[in-house]
Amino acid sequence: HPVLRRVAALADKVREEAPGRLVAAGIGLPGPVSFAEGMAVAPPIMPGWDRFNVRDHLGGLWGCPVAVDNDVNAMALGERHAGVARSTDDLMFVKIGTGIGCGIVLGGKVYRGVAGTAGDIGHIRLDDFGPTCACGEVGCLEAYFGGAALARDGLALARSGRSAHLA
Repeated sequence: HPVLRRVAALADKVREEAPGRLVAAGIGLPGPVSFAEGMAVAPPIMPGWDRFNVRDHLGGLWGCPVAVDNDVNAMALGERHAGVARSTDDLMFVKIGTGIGCGIVLGGKVYRGVAGTAGDIGHIRLDDFGPTCACGEVGCLEAYFGGAALARDGLALARSGRSAHLA
């Protein structure tokens, strides 16, 4: 994957400037992740990544253990350990970007749910007749409020002439 080659090259640059050796790494991927297997599982916004073992690939390049998780879970843990949520063991971190996701931390640990997708809120169906989502379903939260939806609605508003800011 070209993206992983770029990630590895950037990480190698950082490693050249950092003292000591790399003892472990963590990677956050945007979409459903099998944490146990270290890979994305049917990610709707990452064509060609389904079941590609990112953990083993990068671990082989770097010679250290690599943990792979959903990007929002990683963000939630970052806030829990070094951000505004340092004083709490329970939190929800919601990210709205290209997609929409939620990292849930309970008792200081990521809560994944039975299927490992507890925070995958972007594909909760809001409307059976809503806009088509990148996942192929209709009416998903992301189809209304994700990055593509915001761009679509902004373009429609700009073309309508009803917004001086988007003209």
